[in-house]
Amino acid sequence: MSNQAKAPKDTSPSAAPTIDPMRLKVGQGAPGWRLILMPWAANSRGTKQASTENVHDPPSLAVDATMKIENAAMAMLRMAHARAEIGSFFAAMGTGYRVGPAADQSRMEGMTDATPPTLTERLTLARPTERDLPELHALHADPAVWTHLPSARHTALAETRDLIERYQAGWEANGLDVWVSRDTATGALVGIGGPSLRGGVAWNLYYRLAPAAWGRGYAQELIAAARAAATASAPDLPVVAFLLEHNDGSRRAAERAGLEVVWRGPDAGNPDPDAVRLVFADRVLSDEALRVFVG
Repeated sequence: MSNQAKAPKDTSPSAAPTIDPMRLKVGQGAPGWRLILMPWAANSRGTKQASTENVHDPPSLAVDATMKIENAAMAMLRMAHARAEIGSFFAAMGTGYRVGPAADQSRMEGMTDATPPTLTERLTLARPTERDLPELHALHADPAVWTHLPSARHTALAETRDLIERYQAGWEANGLDVWVSRDTATGALVGIGGPSLRGGVAWNLYYRLAPAAWGRGYAQELIAAARAAATASAPDLPVVAFLLEHNDGSRRAAERAGLEVVWRGPDAGNPDPDAVRLVFADRVLSDEALRVFVG
C-alpha cells in the first residue's frame, strides 16, 4: 500500500459533474443528482441560474447549473410534452392549437391507445377504444341528441360497439378518423367527432356533442382540429358536412366554420318524407365526391 498522502477531494463547483439541461427530469439529472426547486439567483455576470444539489452524501453540494431561465423552462417543457410532431404540425398550420399537458392519467384512463392524442385549447381528442363504449353509448342513446332523427338513436349497446369498430377500422386504414373528445381539465366526455374518409375522395366531418357541452364553442374547436388534420393528411380532398336542414345546431356549426352549401335535396331513406339533406363543403365538389354522399 502506498504511503503517499491522498489528495483532498475537490468539492468546488467546477469539479461537479456536467449537467445537460436538455436531459433534466424532475428527480433526475446527471447520476446522483436531482433538480431542486429553488429561487432563481443572479451570478456575478447577472445571468439568472437554477441550482442543483448532490444527494449522495452530506454535506450537500450546491452546483451552479448555469442555465438561463428561458433555457431551463424550455428544457422542462420538452420533457413534459413528448408530442413534438403534433405541436409542430399545428404551429405550421397556424391554427392556434398547441401541445399541452394531458389531464391526469386517472381521469383519462381508457380513452387512448398508442396513437398520440391531439390537443386543442380545451379538448383532448383521442382515437376511440372499447373502453369508451359505456360513455359513447350513453351519448348515442340520449334522445336529446337525436331530436332531428329519432329513428337513429342507439337502443342497444351493440350498435355503439359497431360504430366504434368502424371508426377503429378507419384509423387503421387511413391513419385518421373520428376522435373521442374530452375536456382536458376534467376528463369529462364532451362528445365525438372528426374526419372520416369516404370513398377515398372526400372527408366526412362528423360531430356529436353531449348536451352538457352545448353552447360553449366546443363544436368549432373540434371542427377546426378536424379540418386541420384532414388537410395535413390529404390536402387535395374536400371536407364535407352531410346534415339535415332542420338540425339547426349542426347547420349553424358548419356555417360558422366557413363551410358552404353545395347541394340541397331530399334525404333518401329518411322516415320523414319531408326531410331535406344539406351538403356543406370547403370547396366545390366533383361529381364523384358528391355521389359518395347523395348517390
